[in-house]
Amino acid sequence: MKKNLHSMIHSCIVLCVFLLCASSVRAYDFTLADANGNDINYTIIRDSISIFSNSAGISEEHVFKFTGDNVFVDASMTKPYSGNIVIPETVSYTIPGDVAPTTFQVVGLMDYAFAYGAEIKSVSLPNTLQVIGTFAFQACDSLSTIDIPDNVQYIGHDAFVRCALLESIHLPRNLETIENGLFNRCYALQNIVLPSSVRIINGHAFYACTGLTSFVLPDSVRRVDYSAFEECSGLRWVSLAQVDSVGQMAFSGCSNLTSVSLLSQVPPALGTSAFVSSRDTLYVPADAVTAYQASDWNGYFKNIVGMNEAETKIETLSGNSVTLKWKPDEDVTLYDINVYAGSNHVARYLVDGDGKLTSSQRFAPTVYFHKKDTTVSTNEYFVITLDNLSEDTKYTYTIKG
Repeated sequence: MKKNLHSMIHSCIVLCVFLLCASSVRAYDFTLADANGNDINYTIIRDSISIFSNSAGISEEHVFKFTGDNVFVDASMTKPYSGNIVIPETVSYTIPGDVAPTTFQVVGLMDYAFAYGAEIKSVSLPNTLQVIGTFAFQACDSLSTIDIPDNVQYIGHDAFVRCALLESIHLPRNLETIENGLFNRCYALQNIVLPSSVRIINGHAFYACTGLTSFVLPDSVRRVDYSAFEECSGLRWVSLAQVDSVGQMAFSGCSNLTSVSLLSQVPPALGTSAFVSSRDTLYVPADAVTAYQASDWNGYFKNIVGMNEAETKIETLSGNSVTLKWKPDEDVTLYDINVYAGSNHVARYLVDGDGKLTSSQRFAPTVYFHKKDTTVSTNEYFVITLDNLSEDTKYTYTIKG
């Protein structure tokens, strides 16, 4: 009885919070059923719409302008959405006073559009989508995976906060900012790749994403803000590529983080308590070791190890399955392997000096590889086998250590 009472109280609290959030969204214009019979609310957009971001207490207005007849998906006013949601590219509705229906293009999701949809199993979004509002998927507790269409230009802060079972997400290829708290407390998140357009990771973006074990930043990222990865206790390895700054407490509470790699010749600026002290190894360019040893980075790592540019191999690959093979060097403690399809950077692998695969990352927008990527250490060679490649695509790879 006590357990049921607690459950009822929790449900009432969630419903009250949902209704409070929904009341902050302006009234929708019409309702239409989706392909699965779910009633979806739509708001007609008149020329433009504003969405506000909030980082470090600073509010910024983002104005999005549209031409033609457009709608945003709006929140339900009575109870959260549920089930399998399918949002179409266009919807037709006869505006009161008109004789014929108007066809509207679905271009966005309002703030809180699917918030507290604890029983939402899946959401299919249209390729016409361009904007996702703040808190759009907050506390969608049953949502495990979602693909964000590549035409989306902006995702508001906290859009996926507390999606506790979200494991995998595809981000759009032109996204520039990972907004504040975007994946805050997405405990199950494991599969996420930042597109090469991302330049900024705002505060608390991945706070307490305990399912993450490794993370690779694309070379485009210049700033990792305060507490961005704080309390990611499962994180063991991070590549910070060429960042210019790492904010206060960015990796604080990452108790299992042992290795960090950087490509920057100049040590990035560090905020206070950016890392847990006494991490094992920091990998940097070989000719930058002295600079890092003389910087604030030296206080967080037991070892600062240089990676030699040395010999970079480039070979052309083709076919459905290929093998990357190279002779180990006893002086090298980490190998950095990058795979390209034409000019697209499609995968990166880090292999330690013993031939163990420490991290693998397959980059957006196109995934070419099956999850069964393997690294094998033999007496003479280290080997990575790549499966499920596109047969008509030529691949190149580089290896440096």
